[in-house]
Amino acid sequence: MTMHRAQIQITLKSATSFSLRSATQGGHQTLLHVPGAALLGAMAAEIPNGLDRWTIVHSGKVRFGDGLPSRNGRVAWPAPASLMRRKANSSGLWPPLNTASFKEDDIAELHNAAHSPPAEGQQWNPAKLQYVLLPEDGSTDAFLHVRPRTVDRLKTAIDPVRGTSREQMLFEIEALASNQVFQAAIEARLGTFSSEPAKDRQAFDAMVNAFAPASGRVVRLGRSRATEFGSAELRLLPGAERNEHQELISGEVVVWVLSDTVIIGSAGIPASELTAAAFGLTGGTLIASRSFVGMNSVTPFNGFRGTNDVERQSIKAGSVLVFSGVTHAVRGQSRVGAYQAAGCGHIWVAPPILSSTRIEIILREEQIQRKPVDATLPQNNPLMAWMLSTAGRSQQFSSERIRGGSASAQSRKSI
Repeated sequence: MTMHRAQIQITLKSATSFSLRSATQGGHQTLLHVPGAALLGAMAAEIPNGLDRWTIVHSGKVRFGDGLPSRNGRVAWPAPASLMRRKANSSGLWPPLNTASFKEDDIAELHNAAHSPPAEGQQWNPAKLQYVLLPEDGSTDAFLHVRPRTVDRLKTAIDPVRGTSREQMLFEIEALASNQVFQAAIEARLGTFSSEPAKDRQAFDAMVNAFAPASGRVVRLGRSRATEFGSAELRLLPGAERNEHQELISGEVVVWVLSDTVIIGSAGIPASELTAAAFGLTGGTLIASRSFVGMNSVTPFNGFRGTNDVERQSIKAGSVLVFSGVTHAVRGQSRVGAYQAAGCGHIWVAPPILSSTRIEIILREEQIQRKPVDATLPQNNPLMAWMLSTAGRSQQFSSERIRGGSASAQSRKSI
């Protein structure tokens, strides 16, 4: 084991929004995961005395991973961009693989274009899935498509002088719905806090327990935290440590990008060259025809400084790259590139999901059901009583004005 690792569970207690882009005009969209930068910011805002603030927050040695959707204790990963589906039929549905044995969930056959190009004469489109839940180890079950549920909230700015809605300031916020569960990993290399193993482990555990105790701790995440958005509970999960068996591989290697990745070039600064060395591989050449890469241009807003940070050119999560002629690589998950402390650079070298051409996936979007809303009025509530009485007086006043206006009209007509 070369890493201290802790897994935390993030339960959204209210709608939570993480801006997809920093523009203030146009429709607002949210990320479908909890970014590691938000967790790092939450740690920096409430770090207790006695912990090494510099090492935890500023050194970049402690990594706060992205919070990804979780189902039954398992993490759903960003769907590979190399998955292709057959063109929809006349009814607009995907051709199911076997509808006889699966009555509730359609099983679709997807083609992994990173393994081999589709056959000529067949029309395939990008599957455009959100997240995929991998089957249990040794299971032959199909993969499950997971899509976090979102809600739209219509808001308006308040005029500080009149105390009413400000004109031309109506806007909509998209947010992750409440009662959804995500998981994120906190990692640090051995020796980050101390050269003595016992003290090093003790310091890491103290940091994790302060941030996300096993009993749970409520924090505020995302935008509009001062209003009804952003309430989330952080809870430490047991058994996060894992034995890392390093299997060396060579030849053709597939890299699956699990979080936005800012690669570092040969000069030691962020670069745009898609080289094998940038992903921790020795040797190798990119096979562009079988690689599916999306790019992001992000300028994050720093709430502490009150301004934007430097612009980042990053590879989108879900991108798939194929390299040939690799002489040395380590199979498994790792971190590469810049901004790893904020959740960037998480990759999977030679993932099993992309080792074959044909992939079966359940198309049903796995979502958490909404809780029923109690529409009964509270009894003996002073605020509710005042609101009902005010509404009654307003209605009575409106009725009297209508009757009075009608009487005046009748009198004018008689004159």
